[in-house]
Amino acid sequence: MSRRPNGGHQDFYEVLGVPRNVNDAELKRAYRQKAIEHHPDKNPGRVQEATEAFKLIGEAYAVLRDPHLRADYDSNGCVSGHGTCDQTFNISTAMDLFKDVLGEEFAAGLARVADSVAPKVQAVTEPLTSAIANAVDCCSKSDVMREAMRSGLDSIAADAEVEVQDLTFHEEECIRKLDECNTRLREHSARYHRASAISQSRLDHASRQLLVVILQMLGISAVVIAAVAWMSIERLPLWVVVVLILTMVGMALRALKLWGVFAAERAAKLLERDKELKAGSSLKMSIRRAKHNLLDARERVGAARAKASQARGDLMAAERDGASFGGMWRVGLHFINRATRGRHRNELA
Repeated sequence: MSRRPNGGHQDFYEVLGVPRNVNDAELKRAYRQKAIEHHPDKNPGRVQEATEAFKLIGEAYAVLRDPHLRADYDSNGCVSGHGTCDQTFNISTAMDLFKDVLGEEFAAGLARVADSVAPKVQAVTEPLTSAIANAVDCCSKSDVMREAMRSGLDSIAADAEVEVQDLTFHEEECIRKLDECNTRLREHSARYHRASAISQSRLDHASRQLLVVILQMLGISAVVIAAVAWMSIERLPLWVVVVLILTMVGMALRALKLWGVFAAERAAKLLERDKELKAGSSLKMSIRRAKHNLLDARERVGAARAKASQARGDLMAAERDGASFGGMWRVGLHFINRATRGRHRNELA
């Protein structure tokens, strides 16, 4: 990231990955994504690094969401008394901001995972799932087992809530893309109608000019026929005959030229219409895809919310009734799957 020239602080817009003219909605969306990604409770393998990143993200959002602080920051590169100049912004302030934006329950779920799951995960993940199931039959009333299962279900619930947040962001992105496609289609239709009106106007003008020339040729032809009928061609003055012939030839050439203009305008209009129809069809196809993606995103959000609700219900049941075969089975599968996904991400990285 680039450094600010005054003080060496990282640029807050680059920290959040947004342009300098970002609006409030996009700014909040960027903060939520970055804050969840770098939350210390989501990164147990690099807590110190994640904490520093999380604090910087919170500091950037705290300044940029406030119009006065943002104006001061844009002008001076720092905001006195808000951390960018005197380093008063700390992790506690960042956590408070996180709770304010994403809600107490979501933040509490991540905190519970950090406080209680981490020290007990090793005892749950190392055995195979079948071994866990057999152990539950014998130790369902064990305090250690009850606490391990409670912590595991708490982790499942917290992960489900994070999934809801991520899918909600995806749903909002699908809505934004659909709105963009609809806007582009409206703009395309307006451009097409304007271009069609201009092309039709040129075509009408060319056709009127051609009609005038044809009528003039017919008029001159009628005069020539009348003169010949009135007197023989030999009695007409030579200059009159020459003028009539040259006039007819000139008007014929003009008629041919106007016919070429008319044909060219008509061909251009047909070509433009075909081009606009293809572009319109492509935009309509994009809208259909965007609608399909939005419906899919909403279904996934609904499923994720149901999963989170079920996880919270299982957690309440575990706290009330103690360890169970089904609960420990779910906990074992959850941590094995999470470990597998972690290894896969590391291999990709």
